[in-house]
Amino acid sequence: MNDQAFDLLLKQLDRIEKQNADQLDLMQHHIKEDYDAHEILHRHERYFAHAGRAARWTGATVIMAVLAKLGLK
Repeated sequence: MNDQAFDLLLKQLDRIEKQNADQLDLMQHHIKEDYDAHEILHRHERYFAHAGRAARWTGATVIMAVLAKLGLK
């Protein structure tokens, strides 16, 4: 292999190495974004689950109070 072909091969390998490093950085950024989104989703799921239970309990209490006031209980 002559010097010119060897230099071209090294440049090609350097370019491939840089592309791989760039893709790894993008993948790590994507994974972090997914993790952050999952954490937000999980927090909202817990909030709405608790809010739903509180609303059902409060709604049942209000309905029972109204029925008691009407003498239907």
